Amino acid sequence: MPNVSITSACNRACSYCFARDTLTGYGADRAMTLEIFAAVLAYLQRSGINEIRLLGGEPTLHPQFAALMDMILATGLRPIVFSNGLMPPQALNRLRAIEPGRLRVMVNASALIEGEPALVDQVRQTLRLLGRRAMLGVNLHTRQPRLDRLLDTIATLDLIPRLRLGLAHPTLAGSNLSLAAKAYRQVGRNISAIARAAADRGIVLSLDCGFVPCMFAHESLPSLDVAVSDCGRRCNPLPDILPDGRAIACYPLADLGAVALDQTVTAVTIRRHFQGVLAPYAALGIFPECSACELFRDRRCLGGCRAAALRRLVPASRPFVLEAQQGWRERMRAEVPVAFACANHRMGAGRSR
Repeated sequence: MPNVSITSACNRACSYCFARDTLTGYGADRAMTLEIFAAVLAYLQRSGINEIRLLGGEPTLHPQFAALMDMILATGLRPIVFSNGLMPPQALNRLRAIEPGRLRVMVNASALIEGEPALVDQVRQTLRLLGRRAMLGVNLHTRQPRLDRLLDTIATLDLIPRLRLGLAHPTLAGSNLSLAAKAYRQVGRNISAIARAAADRGIVLSLDCGFVPCMFAHESLPSLDVAVSDCGRRCNPLPDILPDGRAIACYPLADLGAVALDQTVTAVTIRRHFQGVLAPYAALGIFPECSACELFRDRRCLGGCRAAALRRLVPASRPFVLEAQQGWRERMRAEVPVAFACANHRMGAGRSR
């Protein structure tokens, strides 16, 4: 599902953040206008998408956050808010006014694992007030995260009984901390170890994009919301929407350029564009041995995060990527009514025309 970044403002500085470089070019507090947000809502409805995922920065720092939520609810779309849990009181109160089944707040749990006591207390208080509106998620950027602590938090605070697990992916520029591919199998073993404890507590583990089947020792794990054999298929352009209304494949792949929305473009059209940009690299996986893997050859596994795979080509990857992008853009101009805009990862030269 597309992610909509409504502000570049953030009150944390996570070392693994793959959005930081892309949003830096906007300044510290660039916020999506109500006019652009209305166009994004129309784009989602036109694309047949029934939910909207709000990101930032920290989305609750948007100065008109309550108004955005009102606009969402008026359309019938289901809001999912991705937050670090450090919310202004006004935003928290607006979220608490929405029925739990109508809203989901995905709270980044990294602070609960490695934060200072005062920060942990603040995030836990947010979770306590949100209750069954809140679900924990964590981006795995170390080999041995303390996931058992999160199971305790979910049970103690009576949160949504799911835990979203994501991998800390690199950007193409490689400027953020990310989980090295050589650590994937160790992380897979840690997830396998926690899976039984999660199942015993009735907690479902949800895998985000970039996971690969070879991370896990068993064909199936208790409590996973996706079969291990299918987890490798989750790496496709979303696309993500930036505060100025343009679309990128996803934040780790922001260097591939951006597409400007008009009144006819849909998510399918934009996804097709970025799939074409990535097509020359379909045979590249995160591991050298991916090329000999039966799952990879049969496209039952896409070889992990495309940004992580492309990083194997550094420093040659960026010129090749941009060359492939230019040829695809020329073909797409003749096929679909979309204005394409090239953008670098700092957004310095990527304005819509």
